[in-house]
Parts: sequence; structure tokens; C-alpha cells
Amino acid sequence: MKVLKELYEDAKNIQQKDPAAKHILYVILLYQGFHVLLFYRLGHFFYRT
Repeated sequence: MKVLKELYEDAKNIQQKDPAAKHILYVILLYQGFHVLLFYRLGHFFYRT
């Protein structure tokens, strides 16, 4: 799915730019900014389908 691939790329980007993020799973589970992107993109996906 394109949505999941984009979310994974966002998480990788956050992890690369933040020195405190040790692993991508850490970003996915604990970063509130990533959660905002997650729910926005999923909501937009369901709105368009």
C-alpha cells in the first residue's frame, strides 16, 4: 500500500534527523508528531476512497 510506504518513509526521515531516535520502532510508537501524520494520512486515505 502506498499509504503504509509513505508512513514508513516519514518515520525513517524523523529517525534520521533526530539524534535521540535510536530505532525506527521508537519513532513509530512514541513520537506524537508521527502519530499526527499517521491519523491525518489514514483519514485522508479513507476520505478519498
